[in-house]
Amino acid sequence: MKEVGTLVVARNDKESETLRELQRRGQANGAPDVQILTKDQLKRIEPYVGGKEALLSPYGGIVDSAKLVQGIAEDGVKNGVSLVLNSEVKKIVDKNNSLIIETPKSTYQAKFLVNCAGLYADKIAWMMDVGRDYTLVPLRGDYYRIRPERAYLVNSMIYPPPDLEMPFLGVHLTRRTDDSVIIGPNAMLALGREKYRDASINWLEVLRMLTDIRFVRLISDLGFLKIALHELKLSMSRKAFLKAAQELVPSLVEDDLIQDQSGIRAQLLDRKGHMVDDFLFDKTDKSFHVLNAVSPGMTCAFAFAEYVTSAILH
Repeated sequence: MKEVGTLVVARNDKESETLRELQRRGQANGAPDVQILTKDQLKRIEPYVGGKEALLSPYGGIVDSAKLVQGIAEDGVKNGVSLVLNSEVKKIVDKNNSLIIETPKSTYQAKFLVNCAGLYADKIAWMMDVGRDYTLVPLRGDYYRIRPERAYLVNSMIYPPPDLEMPFLGVHLTRRTDDSVIIGPNAMLALGREKYRDASINWLEVLRMLTDIRFVRLISDLGFLKIALHELKLSMSRKAFLKAAQELVPSLVEDDLIQDQSGIRAQLLDRKGHMVDDFLFDKTDKSFHVLNAVSPGMTCAFAFAEYVTSAILH
């Protein structure tokens, strides 16, 4: 891990107000040394960033997430964990004192089940008659990276102030452990829970989504539609994506951007069609269900794992 710091950059007075609210929240939650920087102080840390002031969390760190997950898996195996990969859960039966978990490969028996299935967490929960008020909608996020010879434009992690009413972080810039810099993501509705790259459509999943009253309520909300159209524009237009990045780093030009990875975020909706913007879980005597894990889910993964363990044991 490298501690490079996290910056949230304000470009006008309204965004400065958001910085102070984020600072208040950070201090209330015990985040150390969260501070407001003047424009001159910002320039000393990030010379190419535009903005009138910024919120700095100095201990923000970056990791190689793939290596981290691989390391966790290897430690688990060393301690007796069995990993069964690429095996879809078809059915869960509560029988006597056990749960019977059926997959195409085999059937498993468990005393207790922890559901952290991400994009399929709602479906796993439904199999146990849990979380019926909620459904997941997949949002695809696309990234660009800055061509290597221009990566010097960014030293840390640079964010715009978020809309505190919506669970979207906006296009931001992140230096990675290999010293590359990625820009993104947008948040476009994905036409399937695992439609990361190809243009095909999972018609069954799309049909289920379109006929779900929670999704219908979501897309009927004018505030969401405004955001959805903006995110669609970012997805369709390289120039629009560049413009969003230039609001933070004005020196960027279109030739700096190289198309990079995509990811899919599991956005939970409640019965009213509202996007759930906080962690949400449910528990039974035989199961614990992580129905929603929002940003910064990766950052707080270990702390949240401790929280889940404590909740299960108590």
